[in-house]
Order: sequence, then C-alpha cells, then structure tokens
Amino acid sequence: DEGESNENAARRELLEETGYTTAALLPLYEFEPHIKIDWMIYAYVGRDCKKISEPKSDPGEKTAPHPVTFDELLELAADKDFDDPRFSRLVVDAKLDPAKMAELRKLFS
Repeated sequence: DEGESNENAARRELLEETGYTTAALLPLYEFEPHIKIDWMIYAYVGRDCKKISEPKSDPGEKTAPHPVTFDELLELAADKDFDDPRFSRLVVDAKLDPAKMAELRKLFS
C-alpha cells in the first residue's frame, strides 16, 4: 500500500492471507522481476508465528496455510511445480554447500 514499508506490508499480507502474526520478520531475498517496470519482490521469513484470526483473502484468492517442517519445506522446494524459483535455487545451493545449509536452517529455526 502507498507509503507502507516493505516489512509492514509483509506483516499485513501474512495476517490477511493466513491469519497469522509474527514476532520477527527476517529478510530472505529481494529482486526486481522486470527491469522496465518499477516493481520489487521482497521475501521474508516469519519467526514465532501465532494464529490470531481467520484468513481474509481477496475475491478469487484461494490460500490455505499448511505448516511444514524444515525438511518438508526443502522437499517442496525441489518439486517441479513449486512456484518460487528463487527459493528453490537457495535450497539447491544449500544442498550443495553445508555452510549454506546451516545458514538456511538457522534462518528457519
């Protein structure tokens, strides 16, 4: 929303889409998907999330929270139908480098 910080927007979207609030948001990555359009995507990891309400999706949206373990998340990211190639790349890099895997695991723990 106009004038809203990226972190506040992420907190608002988390609450709207899932009904959860978070004690801490940690940046995961950011990127500009189109160089000719002024638009950025910011990804965060929410820590210590708590459900405080029901999701309030916009018309036509179909979302449903599905809690998973860290290892289940890694498996989901490896699936060809996973819809976040940047996160999938982070997982591949982490699987190839034990230090990166330790960093990723720490971020999500």
